[in-house]
Amino acid sequence: MHTRRYNAPMRTLFLTAAQRERLELLFADFRSLPRGLHAIEKQIEAIGEQAKTAEEGRKCKRETPPRLHAELQLPETVQDYYRTTQHAEPGKRRREWAALGISALTLVAVIGYAIITYRQWHTMDATFREVKKQTDSAQAQVITMQKQLVASERPWISARIFLTQPLIFTGKGIATIGVGAIMKNVGHSPAINVRFDSKVIMVLGAEDLHKRQVDYGKIWERRSATGGLPGNTIFPGDEHPDHGITDMSADEIKAGLAKSPIPGKVTPMLIVCIDYMFYSGPEHHQTWYAYPLGRPDPKHPGMWMGFFVPSGTPEGVVLIGSMMGEWAN
Repeated sequence: MHTRRYNAPMRTLFLTAAQRERLELLFADFRSLPRGLHAIEKQIEAIGEQAKTAEEGRKCKRETPPRLHAELQLPETVQDYYRTTQHAEPGKRRREWAALGISALTLVAVIGYAIITYRQWHTMDATFREVKKQTDSAQAQVITMQKQLVASERPWISARIFLTQPLIFTGKGIATIGVGAIMKNVGHSPAINVRFDSKVIMVLGAEDLHKRQVDYGKIWERRSATGGLPGNTIFPGDEHPDHGITDMSADEIKAGLAKSPIPGKVTPMLIVCIDYMFYSGPEHHQTWYAYPLGRPDPKHPGMWMGFFVPSGTPEGVVLIGSMMGEWAN
């Protein structure tokens, strides 16, 4: 058996040109491989150095800055004042507590005094109210007794009223009439400053009549005992006559015509006031009378005609007796 033996140089001789070129390039790559590996190692070392430098920079940034410690040293005078205050503080607190205790005791004493004073005042007020109530009651009793005494001992004047002249409507728009009175003191004391007066008015009802009497009586109440002509004195049981001429003003006649239920006619009324006083005080007492003026109705006996045409002298005019308007105080 024959064995073939090939030598490398001999093998090379049988390669083509392209194969030889490729083989040479491969050998060239193998020869440059150590230099490439060395370059790679240098790059790895450079990268490691950069990483180490970056890590050290980060560590420097993360490190906490050192803390500062400062000590404040107060002046010696302040320290002495503080030590003195600390030593004096217990005594001061004791004094404050003592003052507070004294204030509290004083407040309790004031409250107690106020309570006692209020109770005393309440008792005194109740006593005063009771005394005042008794005093008022006593005064009321005295006033009542005085009124009873005055009512039983004072003078009372009554009168008989009559006409002395007929009713005349003058051409001047007014009317006149003569009135007389016989006054008698039916009381138990003299009546002083007695004055008699009368007036003819137009009225439509009892309320209007009473108001006119009161208003007219106030004129006499305002007159003094000696103002103008002094009045008369009538002793108990005595009589005193008096008379006068009274009139009815033009305004009164116009008002009567305006208010009359019968057109063109008026219904006159005579009011009489007797004003007098009592020696025990300045009060005025008055007796009032009121009489409608009319004439008998010839067609109806017992009836009266009280409306007149305000002209001339109506015939047969008399005083019509009536309880209306008679009162005394």
